[in-house]
Amino acid sequence: MSALPEKVFCSVAKASLFSAPVVSYLVKTMEAIPVAKADDGDMKLTAEERKKTNQLMFDTTKSRLMNGRNIVIFPEGTCHSSPTIKSLKIGTAKMAFEVALNNGPRIPIVPLGLSYSSPSGNEFRGSVLVDVGRPINLTDEQVERYERGDRGARYELCSELTEKIERRLRDCTIRVPNWIDQLEHHNPSFEKITNDIDSTYTVVCTVGDKTFASSAASLSNVRAASELKLEAAKGAFFSLNGASQSTKMAEVIDQDFVEQMHLARRIYKPHDVSLNLAQYASLTRNFMKIALKHVHSSRFQQIWADLSDYREALKEVRNCECVNSLNITDKYVSSHSKGSDPVNERLNKLRTGAKRDVVKLAFFGPLSLVGTVLHSPIIAMAFQAGQIMGIEKHTGDISVVATMRLLTAFTTTCIAYPTAAAASTYFYGAPAGAAAIPFLSLSAYAAIKYPVFSAVSSARGSYTLLTQKDSVDRLRDTRASLQHRIREWSDEHAPEPEMVGWWKDPNAGVERIRMKQKVRSLEERSDEQGNAIFEIMFEKHLLEQERIVKLGSFEAAEMRSLSIKLAKNKRQENERAVLTFKQDDENRKCLLWIPGRNDSFFHVHVLQRFLDVGFDVYALDMRRSGRAKVGDDGNPAVEDRFAHDSYDFREYFEEIDATMKFLKNPNKLVGDDEMHLQDGGCGKVYDGIVMYAHSTGALVAGQYATGGAWRGAIDGYIFNSPFWSWNLSPLQKSAVQNAHKAGLPDSFVIDEGGAPNDYSLSMEKRYNFTKMLKSSKNLATTVGWCKAVTLAQEELKSGNMVLDQPCLVLSSTSDEVLDAGDIDRLSDFLVVGRQDGKDKSLEDTGAMLVERVIESTVREKSGHDVLAADSAVKVDEAMTAIEKWLIGRYGFRMI
Repeated sequence: MSALPEKVFCSVAKASLFSAPVVSYLVKTMEAIPVAKADDGDMKLTAEERKKTNQLMFDTTKSRLMNGRNIVIFPEGTCHSSPTIKSLKIGTAKMAFEVALNNGPRIPIVPLGLSYSSPSGNEFRGSVLVDVGRPINLTDEQVERYERGDRGARYELCSELTEKIERRLRDCTIRVPNWIDQLEHHNPSFEKITNDIDSTYTVVCTVGDKTFASSAASLSNVRAASELKLEAAKGAFFSLNGASQSTKMAEVIDQDFVEQMHLARRIYKPHDVSLNLAQYASLTRNFMKIALKHVHSSRFQQIWADLSDYREALKEVRNCECVNSLNITDKYVSSHSKGSDPVNERLNKLRTGAKRDVVKLAFFGPLSLVGTVLHSPIIAMAFQAGQIMGIEKHTGDISVVATMRLLTAFTTTCIAYPTAAAASTYFYGAPAGAAAIPFLSLSAYAAIKYPVFSAVSSARGSYTLLTQKDSVDRLRDTRASLQHRIREWSDEHAPEPEMVGWWKDPNAGVERIRMKQKVRSLEERSDEQGNAIFEIMFEKHLLEQERIVKLGSFEAAEMRSLSIKLAKNKRQENERAVLTFKQDDENRKCLLWIPGRNDSFFHVHVLQRFLDVGFDVYALDMRRSGRAKVGDDGNPAVEDRFAHDSYDFREYFEEIDATMKFLKNPNKLVGDDEMHLQDGGCGKVYDGIVMYAHSTGALVAGQYATGGAWRGAIDGYIFNSPFWSWNLSPLQKSAVQNAHKAGLPDSFVIDEGGAPNDYSLSMEKRYNFTKMLKSSKNLATTVGWCKAVTLAQEELKSGNMVLDQPCLVLSSTSDEVLDAGDIDRLSDFLVVGRQDGKDKSLEDTGAMLVERVIESTVREKSGHDVLAADSAVKVDEAMTAIEKWLIGRYGFRMI
């Protein structure tokens, strides 16, 4: 967060960090807000000082939230590496209530879950899934109760809200369950039992006439009480379900429980099917829910026991002789059926792997040894600092020790590297000094990635695999039996009918679930908007019959419009921009629609399809265009023929900035449709924003993508027939590209316009838009507008419009304005290395550029806009491509 150019996020940090060396610089740079915690012994604040600090924290938080900032809070109040959600502090809930007082904004609380590619999170350069959960909104009734309640009532409300936050966090993380919640139907009670002899205590869970005790903890470790309570509850849960004695499930630590679920998911899934991290997380959570629901089943208990035996057998083969480098894991076992991996083939693989390991170790081995020696003082200091922290704080959590070690290593490295470079320069000259830091960095990487014992581990692993090949075959047999039983059991207890037999074709299974969600979404909307849905569904029926698209009315679409105040580059005082939008309560992503010249959003025939795939639609009419041709005083803001005229497309950044700030502001607008956009926010928290742009709008979007203030908040781009190049004769093209160099003023009119436009007239017959949205006559062309287009095109061709986010480019062979070949050729400039994207799959999440050409044998008069073509079939083809790309990139809306 410290490195972000726009401080859209800030965090809350304990006050003592603001006076700590090095760390204080980081928390101040990311504009963190200090909070005085009662257990922060480093601050030694009085109760009055702590109250004053926290009141300032609430005031600062409220101010930033009302200005559209997002506050990142870690409600556990500590860091840890265990797969559990620690006891949450009520500060988050209290903050939300305090901000809402006195008619303050109802800021949604958005749970963010972290799921790692390695269950423990302990993997060098591993992956992490940030899963956005369902937002929690305060109700007016809750705020009223808090406002008139006493201290006890307020504490109770905060506790209730905190429990809800914890439940939502569990929904979007892969964590062990709250064992206390699993006993809710048994009415458990808990008691702390102290042993004064050895200064320890335990927690006992009582259910009826049965008691279940936790392990012991030192009396000085007060934080362990909540963990011991969960431990006792876990023992009670498994024992009451008859899963304690035979399977010893109650003795399984939380980390092993999570890893057991990951293993069950891996065995269930076909080994040759690749899923993304989000799908892996969802599948693992489903296994957890089903397992806990049926833990009492003797059949499940037997599967658990056999799964545990298989896991232990894997560990025995892997850990006994350290064969990790030879892939003797569940993945290796699943990759080859019995008999398909003969000894000779296995030996060849070993030899190939050994050669590769020798080459790596020949380079990285000595470098690793050197790196270990050179960094040994830093390692020793970091280790000692961690030990001191662990002893002084009595936290009992290794992650606190690890954090201190990391900070110490980082600080000493920042000091040691420049010192080593300076010393090398002094004794051996400038070249040695310049090479010192890169050499130290490379040696540190080698020491971490290729530790010295790698060679010994590889040799021992080779020996084990060669001498225990029968063990691997037995593992295959065990795994095959487990897979059959797990799949059979999962089909019987599938949470959704669409999940039955999912393992046979996972991709088809995902599509079935998406289609069901789509149908469910339409059914829910049909109750509220029956006529509108009927028109849209009738339109889709026409598409199937290859008939012309029939546009539903704008009234049926029920879109809302807001005015955007402008302060810069206004030609008339009443100039404004207009944002027109449609939301769906379930959607958590949105599309920002940027029109081209003589264009506006009239595409309500595809509106529902965007909503169905989880994207709200926001159409921006920039100054002097579309709906913004009428000023904020109701009078014309521009002469119709000079609509969309601009001398520098960067002037549009003002309204795009205002729109992006609106989309990132979760506050709700209060009032009628005449309100200005600056009066509030969109009322939602979007986890994805895609910018859609047509024709010259693509040049505006491209420039904003490389120079706009909020460009970092945009997650992808869709370009519809982008105006990358003039499609004119060489003489005409030279004239418009160089007109601004001839000394003519920007306002000089090259073409007066006013003649009927065949392209617009053809489109008007099928889409019935008003003259405000799109003129049926040619617009006037000025030197300044030609300059704006030319400079943006040159920016693309010079390599200065390279996008950091994925993009989809759509074009048509029936385009009467542009050349599809030019679009294909010049779109390659959008990505690093100019990689052609026309053959990339729409679902390819690794492709930064995907291009699709809508082929046509007939030159249509409205082919320049692929979403407003003459043929309904071509519109459907283009829209289907967009849907596939959006779903493949950003996932389908979960209902």
